[in-house]
Amino acid sequence: MTTSLAAAAALATALAPSMLPRPAIVEGILLALALVVAFAVSAVARRVVTTTPPQGLRFAVAVVALAVVTISAARAVRWHNGLRSAMEMPAAGAAHWLVAAATAGAVTALALGAARAATSLVRRWGAVRAVAVAAATSVVVAIVGAPTAVSANPANAAAAEAASTYVALAEAPTASTRASLAVDELERSGALERSAIVVAVPTGSGWIDAAALAGIRQRFGGDVAVVATQYTDTPSWYSFLTQRDSAEKSARAVLDAVAARLRLLPVASRPSLHVYGQSLGALGGARAVASSPYRADVCSAVWVGPPPGTPLSSGTVLANGSDPVPVWSADLLVRPPDAAATTHDAPAPQWIPVVSFVQTTVDLLVSLNVPAGHGHRYDERQGTAMAECRRDALPSQQSDVVQSAGAAIGPRATSYAAPTR
Repeated sequence: MTTSLAAAAALATALAPSMLPRPAIVEGILLALALVVAFAVSAVARRVVTTTPPQGLRFAVAVVALAVVTISAARAVRWHNGLRSAMEMPAAGAAHWLVAAATAGAVTALALGAARAATSLVRRWGAVRAVAVAAATSVVVAIVGAPTAVSANPANAAAAEAASTYVALAEAPTASTRASLAVDELERSGALERSAIVVAVPTGSGWIDAAALAGIRQRFGGDVAVVATQYTDTPSWYSFLTQRDSAEKSARAVLDAVAARLRLLPVASRPSLHVYGQSLGALGGARAVASSPYRADVCSAVWVGPPPGTPLSSGTVLANGSDPVPVWSADLLVRPPDAAATTHDAPAPQWIPVVSFVQTTVDLLVSLNVPAGHGHRYDERQGTAMAECRRDALPSQQSDVVQSAGAAIGPRATSYAAPTR
């Protein structure tokens, strides 16, 4: 009976509405993990509760559990295809769910087999030797599966080529020296003669969205220079968890260095200064603008898919309602997300304690597997959303006045962007 209850609850959680449609294999792995947790909970419960329920009660519970799983599966199919329709993706047919079921069965069997093998190992070798073997295996897995450097990734090479100035992590040892190199290159290349300079804060992996670069060029008619420095060389998810301070430190170094150099130019010929950041770059960029003594020099800022905790008052916010990045945090365990800065682009799932945290965590893994305008993918509006800036509002060459901490930079977002707050 406990197995039926645990399995039904776990599968209902795994099949609950999500923010994004998922590949069949991802769906299958989630179902398998849910079943493994259910079997573990059931095993513990059977040790605690030793009495055997009446057969009639067990049968009734099994029927209810089957009904819960059936209804959850039917709702999942309908919800999944509703998301795909809203995102102009083809519907998932029977093959999708067959692959998910097969994956769930295979992964569950492997996990249970591994658990039985571990139990047998403990009985044969004893707890101490078994733990030693497990620890050694964990070390090997950690070494093999550790995040690898991505600075040589072709996507980063493309970012370096597309940006007017891109300083990679390996080119200098500190954020300040990389910022100095970036400013020197701006001056050497004649970029200071452009009408605008955009400080682009890359994502955790050092990537700058090509759609953003295209939008920036469109926004300024090509008369613009984009400057960026890389601050980590690990995958974005790992940087998001461990390198948040690096993003802010790097963004602040570049912003201050560029702004200081621009102040040496005559006001009449000084390029306007703008800041752009996506994902972890939005968090680092927004914090840098908020703390910089050159904050008043910034004409406009655009924050795309900003994580929770990003100070949004300093610019225009672009956040898809189906993007899990702006809402994912441990707070989802106990309270609904704050979606005030997001735009509606697809059906939004109802918040359920704990369940929504699980579903949003999985959504992070597939947030780029959807068309632009959904999930964590954005189009050229990342660049075209940059606000106009009045020449008479720019600081003079000698000015050191900084706007008050609560003052917004630039106008509020236009109709296709979320309102700033």
